[in-house]
Amino acid sequence: MRSFALTDKGLVRNHNEDYYYVSDTPVGKLPNLYIIADGMGGHKAGDIASKKAIQHIVENVEKNSDWDVVQALENAVRVANKAIFDAGEENQNQKGMGTTIVACVIKDDTLFVTNVGDSRLYVYADGFEQVTLDHSVVEELYRAGHISEEDRYNHPNKNMITRALGAEEDVKVDRFVRPLSSSDLILLCSDGLNKMLSDDEVRIIMSQAKTIEDMGYALMKACLDKGGIDNITLIIINSGNEVQS
Repeated sequence: MRSFALTDKGLVRNHNEDYYYVSDTPVGKLPNLYIIADGMGGHKAGDIASKKAIQHIVENVEKNSDWDVVQALENAVRVANKAIFDAGEENQNQKGMGTTIVACVIKDDTLFVTNVGDSRLYVYADGFEQVTLDHSVVEELYRAGHISEEDRYNHPNKNMITRALGAEEDVKVDRFVRPLSSSDLILLCSDGLNKMLSDDEVRIIMSQAKTIEDMGYALMKACLDKGGIDNITLIIINSGNEVQS
């Protein structure tokens, strides 16, 4: 197992509200753990929400005795949601803060994923597959057939999400389980990446790089070259330790 992560505030925002966590080695009962959180709620509050989310998820996983990966991840996300919601209720300066979350674990050639919001997870193999589903106004319109693929990237409401950690006292968490082969690569990213690059552009960039580090730097450069309008965070995981050619 090998991973590479990058984050950048972009070229427009004056601070970075994204936060990530990477562990190629066991965390509690889980064999590894990868998380991206994209905070929202204004200066400082977004930072607090994303950091608090990851802190509570990791702490909960570390002390959790549950061997069920899906249940362990979902429980940890729910604990984080309640902590962020309570902090917002108790502190007026943090009221309304929230964060997206996408997290995954790889165990026995199987990928386990949870997400809330519009941070994404992709699997890059023979093709390029988005595993998660965005909880956003635009994605719901797209999946319902009300807007086109082009509108999906250019819609004026593409920043509006319909679900986030901290927005309510409880949260619905999406869960995905998918088999992996040794050549599969996993990409987690905040929406600062897919605002700048289409799925096809991401696939082409990844196909032209030889290592996960080269992929990460090339993806970040492409986002910044296109304007970097939001914070950008990515994690690339090579579950098979194979070098891509």
